[in-house]
Amino acid sequence: NGQLEAAVKELKTALAINPESSESYNLMGTVYIDLQRYEEAIQAFKMVIQDNSYGQPYFAYFNLGKCFHAMNRNNEAIAAYKRAAQLNNTFYRAYIALAEIYKQHGDFHNSLAYFRKAEPGFTNNAEVLFEIGHSYFKLKQYAEAQTYLAQVAILFPPPAIDRPTQDMLRYIEKVRSNKRR
Repeated sequence: NGQLEAAVKELKTALAINPESSESYNLMGTVYIDLQRYEEAIQAFKMVIQDNSYGQPYFAYFNLGKCFHAMNRNNEAIAAYKRAAQLNNTFYRAYIALAEIYKQHGDFHNSLAYFRKAEPGFTNNAEVLFEIGHSYFKLKQYAEAQTYLAQVAILFPPPAIDRPTQDMLRYIEKVRSNKRR
């Protein structure tokens, strides 16, 4: 993309003027991710992380996690996201990113744990509530799943999650009615 390449050129100019601009390195790293130039992105984020005076290092770790995740280097992505959350425990996007990785690998225990950690930052968010309900459903914890999925149904979810929500709620009702017999 021509605009992204132009952005890289402008950022390199800015860094030539002020080579200690961690914000420029962080931004350059995100542009490199968009360009799929992952090794260059990693180097840019490492420059930010090494700057002890940078006020928001959790952003650099989060972006580093995005880079590793895009490269399918999931163990490193998990470590970077965990470090971002450790540096700022209210940076809920890091918990969402961790939950998504665990979900992709079918680890619904960890996925659930991280979606639950993200929940305070995404109150009344149908997608997050759906993911929590879905994780409980996958773990066969149907009462908890029903609680979250019912909340999703109330929030007018987008069609992509409304149908699976309704399907899971019907299934839970069927399981519960069979247990009553």
